[in-house]
Amino acid sequence: MAQHLSRKDVKKMKKQIKNDQQIRKIFLAVKDSNTADKISRSLFADNMVADIEISDNDSRLVGDEESDMGIKMVMTTTQDRVPDITNTVRTRLDGNNYEFVIVTP
Repeated sequence: MAQHLSRKDVKKMKKQIKNDQQIRKIFLAVKDSNTADKISRSLFADNMVADIEISDNDSRLVGDEESDMGIKMVMTTTQDRVPDITNTVRTRLDGNNYEFVIVTP
């Protein structure tokens, strides 16, 4: 039987995960949805990300520079997986334009 956790327990677990795992958000903008799907499938298949949100890139990605990328991806992962994700993105998008930003929540 599944155990239900209180809100306090959930908050405590989330805080512990954040402290232990150093959760990172990665923002990646690519030209089209096919490219986003290809990257997503690869990252999920190798268990590098916990979540990916894909949407139209109707906003700026970094600073005041306008982005000409059509699709925005927001990925959730841990610090220890960031180098592998970076390598996967570089390999999969070799020769293609993309924008990549890593932040700490």
